[in-house]
Amino acid sequence: MKTHAFVASAVTAALLLAYPHAQAGEQSRGNADLNQLRLATAPFHVLERAIEAGWTEDLTGCLALPGMGGMGHHYVNWNIFFDGNVDPLQPELLVYVPTPHGLQLGAVEYLVFDSALQGPV
Repeated sequence: MKTHAFVASAVTAALLLAYPHAQAGEQSRGNADLNQLRLATAPFHVLERAIEAGWTEDLTGCLALPGMGGMGHHYVNWNIFFDGNVDPLQPELLVYVPTPHGLQLGAVEYLVFDSALQGPV
């Protein structure tokens, strides 16, 4: 019985020691993915470059709720909007935020419609 308790304690200790490393690995991978996205969307900080690349239409105008904040202008890429795929480096929507100096890229959004999903949802 003492052997089982010792083994269980050793396994628990090993998992606790490994957990921060697993988190660090996931965080590192997430940071690498985010860096790739930043590189892929860097040209689109200039709205004209995004339009040239296919994000051609302001789908929503500026979505805003007085007193609550806003979500900006959602520029859509119709070439990928209904394709049912999510490419982390090619978001369906680029969100531009109004600033005193014009619209500035503030976010990306990914969208897949239920009808495009395969299998159970």
